Formats: sequence, C-alpha cells, structure tokens
Amino acid sequence: MLREISARVAAGDRLEDVLTTVTSVLVEGADFRSVAIWLYLRDEECEHCRQAPVSQRVAERRLHRVTRTASPRLSEQDLLHTLPLSDEFAARLARDPAPICENDVMGLARLVSLLSEGRVDLPKVQAMAGSAEREGLRGGAVFPLFVGENFTGFLFMLSGHEIDPEEVRYLEVFALQTASIIRWSKAYGVIERLRDQLAQENTYLEETVRQEAGFTGIVGTCEPLRQTLRLIEQVAPTDSTVLLVGETGTGKELFARAIHDASRRAGHPMIKVNCGGFAPGLVDSELFGHERGAFTGATQRRIGRFELADRGTLFLDEVAELPPETQVKLLRVLQEREFERVGGERTISVDVRLIAATHRDLELEVSRDRFRTDLYYRLNVLPVRVPPLRERREDIESLARHFVTHFGRRMGKKFSGLSRASVARLQRYDWPGNIRELQNVIERSCVLAKGPVVEVPDPAPGPNPGRPWQAVTLEEAEQAHIGRTLERTDWRIEGAGGAAQLLGLRPSTLRSRIKKLGLRRPAEVS
Repeated sequence: MLREISARVAAGDRLEDVLTTVTSVLVEGADFRSVAIWLYLRDEECEHCRQAPVSQRVAERRLHRVTRTASPRLSEQDLLHTLPLSDEFAARLARDPAPICENDVMGLARLVSLLSEGRVDLPKVQAMAGSAEREGLRGGAVFPLFVGENFTGFLFMLSGHEIDPEEVRYLEVFALQTASIIRWSKAYGVIERLRDQLAQENTYLEETVRQEAGFTGIVGTCEPLRQTLRLIEQVAPTDSTVLLVGETGTGKELFARAIHDASRRAGHPMIKVNCGGFAPGLVDSELFGHERGAFTGATQRRIGRFELADRGTLFLDEVAELPPETQVKLLRVLQEREFERVGGERTISVDVRLIAATHRDLELEVSRDRFRTDLYYRLNVLPVRVPPLRERREDIESLARHFVTHFGRRMGKKFSGLSRASVARLQRYDWPGNIRELQNVIERSCVLAKGPVVEVPDPAPGPNPGRPWQAVTLEEAEQAHIGRTLERTDWRIEGAGGAAQLLGLRPSTLRSRIKKLGLRRPAEVS
C-alpha cells in the first residue's frame, strides 16, 4: 500500500490525488468501511476554503478535512470540514501522537459525534450507537500524523471488525510513513508551483526590460501635476480599483507605478498588461493562464498575469481594447476574486489590486456598445486624470533636461544641457504625442548633437495649429466624415448631389452605415 502511495507522489500527482489513494488503499487493502483525513493547513492551502471570499478566511492554521472514502450513514450530519486547535479533541491530537482506538459501538459513536458535532451530545451518541450496530461496525480509530515533532493532521477510520493491538502497531507505522509522504507531497507541490511562477516572472521581467525605457520618476512641479499627485496620495493606501484617464503618451504607467509604490502592496510585484498588444484569442491565456493542451500550441501549463500579481497590483493598460468575452471574465474576477485557467476546471482565488488605464472616453465606448456598462462602473471607482503635456508647459524644460541626461548616459556622451532657443521652441509646441513624443524628439537631437549643448529643431515646422491633434479610430473618422457629408446635403441620401453619390456608395449601403454608426438628423434627437 505504501508503494502504491509513493508511486503516485513520484508521478507528480497532486496532493488531493495522493490523499485519495491513502483512503482507497485503507478501504480496499485493510478492510475499513470509512476513512477520512484532516490536515493542519491555512485556509489558502485548502482547495475547499480557497473558494471562499478572502474576507471569510481564517488567518491561523487549523485542521481541514481534505478527503473521505466510503462513509457509512452513522449520522444525518456530515463530518466537520474544519476543526480549530482550540477544540479540546483537536488539541489532544496535536500534542499526543498516541492513537485513539474504540472497539465498542458507544465509543465509535462518541468519535463520530466529536467529528461531526464538535462535542459529545449524549442523545445523539445513543442514536449513532444504534446506527453503528445496525451497520455492523465494530471498531474505530484516530491516528495523529506527525513528522518528528511537527503535527501534520490525523487519520480517522471505521471498521467492521475490532482493531487488535497488532493491527494498531501496523497502522501506527503506516500513519508515520503516510505523514512523511503527505509532507513530501506538499513540499513537492509548493516547489513545482514556485518553479512555474518563477519561470513566468522571469519571462515577464525579461520582456519588460526589453520593452521599457527605464524611467522611474515623475518629473515636474506644475499645478496640474501636483493636483494629480495629491489625488494619488489619497487613493494609493486603499485597495480600490483606480482608472487612469489620459491621452496617449502622458506616462500613465508611471502614475500606476507611483500608486503601487505608495500602497501596502509595494513589497509585491506590479504586473503590466498592454491589452491592445495581444491577438484577441490570446488575451484570456495571458490574463488567466492556460493548462497544457488547452489549445493548439499549449505544450505546457502557463501561469497568467493575475496569478503573477497575487497580493500585488495588476496594471491593465489600454483596457478599452479588451474583447467583449474577456470583459465578462474580468468583471467576474473583480466581483468574486476568482477565475479558472483556459482549459482548466479548478477555481483559483487571487488577491489583486487593479489599476486600469485608457486614452479613450469609456462613457462614449459604453454608449456605442463597445464596452460593458457594468465593467465601466467597476473600473471607474477612483478615476484619476493624467494631464497632457500642453497643460504642463512649465515642466517641459525640466523634462527635456531629464531626457538629455538619460540619453547622454546611455550613449556615452557628455551633454551640458539645452540651448535657450531650443527650450523656447519646445515650449511653443502643443505636443500632441505628449511626453513620449518629447522623449523621441530629444533622443533624435542627442544622436545628432555635435557638441556639449543639444540643439533641438522646431518640432512643428510650418504653421502650428491652435487646436491639438488627437488620434481617433477609423470608425470615429468614418462617423465624422459621413456626418459632415449628410449635413452638407441636408440629409438627402439619393439622387444627384445626394450623400450617397458624394461618398461613392450605394444608397442602401449608406443607410446601413448610418444605422450602424448611430447617426441621426439633429431634429430627430430628443
């Protein structure tokens, strides 16, 4: 029997499968009617208790019933799932390795009462004794599981025969070896899990090092920036979801990092996910992970970004790019703090603080049915606006000098700074690409610089429009263009000079596009 159990461990089976083997071999190989195992665990280590909300979990370790085989009907009540060590019976097992054996029906009934009621209730014990006799039960035992002086849990078994002293000695040896196997299996599972997690974290960090520019500080002292930083100081200590809203290139990731670093989760990782950087079919695998064989190419299990961010922060950049089916799963994680890997059945609970970012108007996306309303309200708990660079003109000089120092160090050049004319040119420009555009302009100027003073050419040759350029989607551009054409033709679609002719479309096609884009004549708007 021990060889069979050891073989399951050597095959890398999960602890739950090993425990099921323990109970099965005792029932089939030693003629026990019922076997159950309790292990001394934290709630987060128990498959059953991990499914409960984090707020309902108990911090200290206690005994958890992890498996049970061929249970007789001694009571209408099931055996207790958890037993605290404050319980007198559990405390006795934790301090004394001697087994408890009963070879009469009243003794059996008392054991069952302790493990199903948490106490000895005499009327119920008498009823259970009658049931035990009718079922032909004759013996029962509890064997504490110890590895050295460390209490691991206990075995509980009921038998149709009396348990004689020789069998007790045999079972004591079995319990001792089983405790060692269980402990080794737990350790092996932890090692495997940590190894997978470390491999995934290393992969993620390598990708980050390759992709990130490496700037760690927020540079600037202007009033719009100070207002944003004051708001960050307020929201960072909480665990509430934060939504960073700002134009592309404003440095929303730096503000997410500032929130994480000022939170109680600063000692754990902040994992970044660019939601627009993955093919739609791979987003779920990146966020939630997948099991081996979940889809073509899934040759091994992969831990998702949510698991990597457990007890830390997950930063979802460009969250508006998530496909609708992933939005549903993200909403579930935010509500219940649990998910399943792609191709998996086991529910995984996580403790993650979410920071989302977008350059889009999410309310507009909701009105166009491109973003879920319920998810929007879940994300928009603490909105933080990141100001664009045109609202931070007094910070442009300090930002530019910061970039000059950085690129000079990276290129091995010694720069003394920027010319006054260059600073003036930078401050006149509206920077539609924000800080990212400024960074690229400075990098190009540093590469071409011929002396210690960096000269920056005018970033906006020709007339500088007063209104800043903003990126729009193809659908938004189409909507605006068709809308202007309809206004020009007074919403006349067909005929010479009609909107369909001007746009080069069939009237039926144009009507379909108008309906899809949600365009209406001004007089029709209620």
